[in-house]
Amino acid sequence: MGTDWRAVGVGTLWGLGHLAVLSVPPFASLRWSAVPLVLATGLLAGAATGRIVDHVEGGGRHGLLSGGVTGGCFAVAFWVALSSPGIDAGVFSALNYLLATNARYFPVIATHGEYVVAAFAVLGGFGIALLGEYAGRRAPERGDDFLLVEE
Repeated sequence: MGTDWRAVGVGTLWGLGHLAVLSVPPFASLRWSAVPLVLATGLLAGAATGRIVDHVEGGGRHGLLSGGVTGGCFAVAFWVALSSPGIDAGVFSALNYLLATNARYFPVIATHGEYVVAAFAVLGGFGIALLGEYAGRRAPERGDDFLLVEE
């Protein structure tokens, strides 16, 4: 089956919207909570793609595509935010804080900071893409039934 670009586009927009919300300055104080919030971007992009893809068995592939685009955008935004001093970029500033405060435990951060930032950007983007694949594969299995619990 072909690629459902509409589903990939919608999932990517959901993921990018989530990243845009997380880049608002009040999110800069999250510190360690920023890591799962950023990775949840892949889950959101993949789940949105998997729910609207035309064929069930292609959900994982389409989730990987939308997660990959979203992860690539994360990597670029991460690199720009950490390479530009003075920018308050929400969770990206929180991740920058984590790298800076842990540099004393990991001397490689202090000596090769640019490479470490690039590696974290690529690994974060890759993680977002893999989570997008997982969510895209699992989302169609949920079905359209809503569960209502009355007490």
